[in-house]
Amino acid sequence: MSTSSDGGMRQAAVFPLNLLVKEAFGAVRPFSRVEEADLRERLADLGGRLLTLSPESVRELTARPVGGRPDQVDIVVPLVTADGPTGVGLLVRVTAHGSYYRPEVLFFVDVEPSETQSLPGAVRGAAVVGSPGSPGTPEEGLRAVPERWRPVVAGVVRRLAAGDFTGLVRDGVAPAREGPDDLGFEHWVVKYPASLVDLPDEAWTFTDHRPTGEQDVWDVSVDLWTAEEGRSDLTLEGQVQDDGSAVILRIERIHTL
Repeated sequence: MSTSSDGGMRQAAVFPLNLLVKEAFGAVRPFSRVEEADLRERLADLGGRLLTLSPESVRELTARPVGGRPDQVDIVVPLVTADGPTGVGLLVRVTAHGSYYRPEVLFFVDVEPSETQSLPGAVRGAAVVGSPGSPGTPEEGLRAVPERWRPVVAGVVRRLAAGDFTGLVRDGVAPAREGPDDLGFEHWVVKYPASLVDLPDEAWTFTDHRPTGEQDVWDVSVDLWTAEEGRSDLTLEGQVQDDGSAVILRIERIHTL
């Protein structure tokens, strides 16, 4: 699988954990073979307050292919509390449905803490909201979206941050769900453990556009920003149509690194 697919599968694997951190046991039910009572009991046995994983820890997760199923991988998601690594993890099976990934908790397993989780302060920092840091350095070869398109792109992102998902579909800006296994273009925005915000001025250097071969149509990529992180792991991909009289952006998907 591609690097972007691996990233999407790792992010899907930690989705049940993020729900458990919020004690949203009812919401976990469709994504778990482990009964709710067993989940509650096992997590209570851990003692400390359950934390989300740091981005570094998520990137460390290993996806192991399921034999005979190229669309499935198993990922062990370690459980970390405010007291540190617990030695316990969730075995999560992730199934690809096109560009979307559905997780399912299979059972608890014993795990060894990773190097990242063992770093001083790394575990506690996983669930602490801090001030946004440096956005980093843009990749070489990016072609920032033109000034003419930026008000349109910024307006779509503003609607995403406001949660206007239904309106974006109604207006033809975002795709409607194609079936029961389609989690929706907004899935990672809703489940991402940070709050989307308007694009700051520096965001444009982290955008890209490329011709599609179709007249007046370009592929675009826009890194999204959150209040907690600044530049986040969320990326919007879509197409811009610009015939000289109007600029139209259509979202194709939103994914994580």
